[in-house]
Amino acid sequence: MLIIEAKNICKQYSDRTLLEFKNLKIYTEDRIGVVGKNGCGKSTLIKILLGLDTNILGKVTTLGNIGYIPQLPNDPNSTRSGGEYMMDNINKALSTRSNLIIADEPTSNLDIDNIMYLEKRLEKTTSGLVLISHDRNLLNALCNKILEIEKGSIKLYKGNYNDYLEQKEEAQKRLSSEYDNYVKEKNRLQKSILTTTKKSDKIKKAPSRMGNSEARLHKRKAGERRSKIEASKKNIQTRLDKLEEKEKPFVDKCINITIPQSLKIYSKNIITGSKLSKAFDGKIIFKNAEFIIKNNKKTLLYGKNGTGKTTLINMIMNNEICINSCHNLKIGYYKQNLNNLDEHSTILENIMIDTSRTEKEIRIALGNFLFRGNDVNKKIFQLSGGERVKTSFAKVFLSDINFLILDEPTNYLDIATRKCLEDAINHYNGPVLMVSHDREFASNTCDQVIYIENKKLHIYNGTYKEFLNNNMVYKKKSSKSNDTSRKQDLIVIENRLNYVLSNLSIENN
Repeated sequence: MLIIEAKNICKQYSDRTLLEFKNLKIYTEDRIGVVGKNGCGKSTLIKILLGLDTNILGKVTTLGNIGYIPQLPNDPNSTRSGGEYMMDNINKALSTRSNLIIADEPTSNLDIDNIMYLEKRLEKTTSGLVLISHDRNLLNALCNKILEIEKGSIKLYKGNYNDYLEQKEEAQKRLSSEYDNYVKEKNRLQKSILTTTKKSDKIKKAPSRMGNSEARLHKRKAGERRSKIEASKKNIQTRLDKLEEKEKPFVDKCINITIPQSLKIYSKNIITGSKLSKAFDGKIIFKNAEFIIKNNKKTLLYGKNGTGKTTLINMIMNNEICINSCHNLKIGYYKQNLNNLDEHSTILENIMIDTSRTEKEIRIALGNFLFRGNDVNKKIFQLSGGERVKTSFAKVFLSDINFLILDEPTNYLDIATRKCLEDAINHYNGPVLMVSHDREFASNTCDQVIYIENKKLHIYNGTYKEFLNNNMVYKKKSSKSNDTSRKQDLIVIENRLNYVLSNLSIENN
């Protein structure tokens, strides 16, 4: 069943065309993941399809009921957490009878348990789905098509996100090969024209000492040779004119993140905590908890929303009495609220405060973050959200540090930039402690997990994927154990009922 049809759409901002496409049809059987770099127009496309943005050229026709999960708003005055707000929107959209669900970054601010809950709910729905997400697991699990937005155009690929990547790579290789062959053939033909021109120019006139008859013969033969060369040159030019021109394939610029390490840490354990206790407004967060952060480990701090992940990081940063750090530890802390940046200072000024590196070194590093030339003189309040994130990363990574703490580093990052950050962390020789709800990111980077449960801190020595698998096995065993216990309870109750009934029948007799 057709739900949405969009025809001849053109969306412009001032003199810039953000989106332009001829036709897009969405059916109930479609489960479409929308991908593209930050700022490419993903949320704008959603608003156009929903009729929330009518300042466009073209027409959108809606033929069914649509459930909408909007992007998390930035509301500092809200009394609810971002996770609570998002879960309310998710449950509201999925509880209505809709032919199509449109979700704009629905995993924002959700912990991993709620992300997995959302995944299961969306798997079960019979409605169509249009999903903007940077969660690669979600796109692989739920989608049968991927809609890519690039340079203002849209393109649909069949399959999930991994299928899209394969098709994209194959298409890129084919376009590169076609372009290389075009350039090679063009150069060959141009060289042939130049060679024939030189041949024509080398044909000499008859020498002055030559007799008239010989001169006429020489002139005739020279003319014939020149005519053949010119005919050959004309043929080559015709082939060159008819050669199908190929555009050089578009290769989007991606940031190149490197994390230098200043001072080497020689201690086996860099941070230890013992007898941790913390409470806020009567709510106990930790009670006699203990933990160890080991050197040269990429550690994931795991727990549901509200269990104390950020609280623990703040305790580490505040050097609380129950926490001991090794000698020469210098922490670089990336905060998800980006409040490590001075709004009224430039990008360059923000970074130079905390580093011993020269301005030349900083400018080279900022170039890798795609800040070039006068870009480094922009003030923070002038930057977009994505530019602020990149500046905050650069400030932390270029500081004189040997231990990284990253609190939700993938928030607001598109998939390509997340992959660059993954590579940077994996090539970084120092220890890292991170909080992340991006399952793919955590799986590809972490080799140790500290998880919060029942107000305690537990250590799992293994990758996040192994931890998750073991946790699922534990839950299944626990569930089976509970089932067995319930069956035993039912048998006891049944036996007691039989005993009571038999006694009642004896008394009646």
